[in-house]
Amino acid sequence: MRKIIASIYSFGVNKYIEKKVFQGSPVWHQRLFKAARAEYVPSAYGPLMKANWGDETFKMCYFGSYGKGLSGFLGKIVDDFTFLDIGANQGIYTLVALMNKKCCQVVAFEPVAETFTMLSNNVGENRCTSRVKLVNKAISSTNGIAQITIQKSHSGKASLESALCYVDNTEAQVTEKISTINSSELEKIVGIAANIIVKIDVEGHEEVVINEIIKSSFFHNVSAIFYEVDKAWTRKSELKAILEDHGFNHFTQYGRGKHYDILACRA
Repeated sequence: MRKIIASIYSFGVNKYIEKKVFQGSPVWHQRLFKAARAEYVPSAYGPLMKANWGDETFKMCYFGSYGKGLSGFLGKIVDDFTFLDIGANQGIYTLVALMNKKCCQVVAFEPVAETFTMLSNNVGENRCTSRVKLVNKAISSTNGIAQITIQKSHSGKASLESALCYVDNTEAQVTEKISTINSSELEKIVGIAANIIVKIDVEGHEEVVINEIIKSSFFHNVSAIFYEVDKAWTRKSELKAILEDHGFNHFTQYGRGKHYDILACRA
């Protein structure tokens, strides 16, 4: 019993349940959740999401494994804002942003076809399509076609930087052709917007995306950028220097270890 309590204390209740139920016993996974045959289930962050139990990213949304860093920040914004969700995946942060009545618009970018369908379904189920623009493209340095590497069991690991992100990964991957846009097309999609909050989760492509945002005509209205850091591929110091050179001077870290998030804000 003491070992169980210690394990729960160490990993947290949600992660303990995820470890024991999902990873330890796929049979219990099916009995507890699939037996109910719920097409949509409430995530730990509130919005409904289409059940996708074979995907690790979905389970992280369901159990709240991403933490409360970005969701808490989005919920506390008191002025009107526009949210750019770059690497939207199935849309958990798109939907969290829309829970805040001060969110005027979300522009969500998700290039992978199957994941984009999940995103569209989730936005529709939560009845918030009037304030969302969904874009089935990735932001990169060029307008055109690119190959993205996908890990079927973890949709959040799709990456344009497979040489960096999949060096030690033995799980089978597939590739898919996707459309990419650069800053010139990006600014046409975003249009005129004030107080823009940006979230970037693009598995090693963050620096490219940030540089394209800096080139855009709306960049002066970007007040905060929330981005992912992984010590295996992120040039953390260089990325911080780029943002500091463009007026971002307050950096908050969420999480620790080799993989965490940074919220960069202007004064």
